Amino acid sequence: MDPEAVCGGPKSRRLRFNASYSPLHPCSSYHRIAKVLLKQKQIRLQEARRLMLGEDLDAASAAFRVGYEDPSYFSRDDKKLFGSPPQCDIVSLRSRLEA
Repeated sequence: MDPEAVCGGPKSRRLRFNASYSPLHPCSSYHRIAKVLLKQKQIRLQEARRLMLGEDLDAASAAFRVGYEDPSYFSRDDKKLFGSPPQCDIVSLRSRLEA
């Protein structure tokens, strides 16, 4: 049995190296998809914020309007992105706009 065939010789190492940096590598696809999903989440949260400010909706109604099924999950995501719970954030934004 050829040890290079079993252990992977220089050619096989070169192929592994090239595959690990290929744009079609599964890991790079995962990161690309994750970035798209994160951007989509940010857009949905910004739209919900706009609805709460402009149309005077509560957090749960805005969450449902932008596609969230669970208002508590929406609140968690909103707090993570904007730094405070949705209702507190909207109150502080309104007070800054009025001042």
